[in-house]
Amino acid sequence: MGGSDEPSNLVELTVEEHADAHRLLWEQHGKKEDLLAWLSLSKQVSEQEIQLIRSSIGGKNNRGKQKSEEHKKKISESIKSMFNKLGKFLTNEQREKISLAMIGNNNFVKNFDEDRRKKFSERMKQSHKDNPRIIIRNESGRIIGTKSGKSE
Repeated sequence: MGGSDEPSNLVELTVEEHADAHRLLWEQHGKKEDLLAWLSLSKQVSEQEIQLIRSSIGGKNNRGKQKSEEHKKKISESIKSMFNKLGKFLTNEQREKISLAMIGNNNFVKNFDEDRRKKFSERMKQSHKDNPRIIIRNESGRIIGTKSGKSE
């Protein structure tokens, strides 16, 4: 990882081994790019979900950079188009995968004032009461996902 392309530095892997290598890197370092590589190589996400996650990663990498009005308009149009293609609602599985990809996102803290955060917090508390979730953790205790707490 991060080395040269010299033959002595390369390892031949199957697709499954490559996916597993990215899973291990994600668990060790928490890089969302490794999460995306793992999920896509192991075919756990659809092409649409891959695009959503890639867009999320790209957005975080450009955080804090000024956008022109034209750029903002293009982003808005792209999001509207994406949701029209995907349909109005995502499945629980799609939501969980997107949520998993967003672990560590702290845009909320940086972009909302205290009053707005409090109001949002109250709405989220009520939402969690109405729609309980079960947190899934890996062996080291890191949160790797959630699932519905309601019997389906």
